[in-house]
Amino acid sequence: MKKVSVIVSILAAVVILSTGLVMAQGKVATPAEAKEHYNKLVAYTKQVGCEKAFAEFNDKNSPWNTTYSNVYASAGDWDGITLVQGRYPIMVGQNHLDLKDADGKPFIREAIEKCKKDGRAVHSYKWMVTKTNKIEDRTMMVEAIDCKGKKVDVGISYEGKL
Repeated sequence: MKKVSVIVSILAAVVILSTGLVMAQGKVATPAEAKEHYNKLVAYTKQVGCEKAFAEFNDKNSPWNTTYSNVYASAGDWDGITLVQGRYPIMVGQNHLDLKDADGKPFIREAIEKCKKDGRAVHSYKWMVTKTNKIEDRTMMVEAIDCKGKKVDVGISYEGKL
């Protein structure tokens, strides 16, 4: 009987601790929190420079990518080369200029054009989530920043609509 009690206590502790861990990692940003995260990320990039900031942003375990489950850092140059991808760092260095969303729109190219014109972009697009086979709203929020003489768009990707 004592063994059963100990086992039940251990299992209960594991469930409670793992639930807390999942809840901490699963915090979903509201649109206001996503915008605040974006403002901090852009300010940080301007403060420390692109090289240092991008190294941190490309670490998928950094606070820039783990504070919220639906927000992560992103950046790319105006030729479409991905410089930061906080969720999937393997995409860094690849050209995504003509990557199309679920509606067939070249959303990276469109966001770059907005940045060239206005210095920033809030650009919504549709994304096919392969795990669920569902199309979801996504938003990228980026600002044009000079990185050693080269213009890049720095900001966030938000899983939702801003």
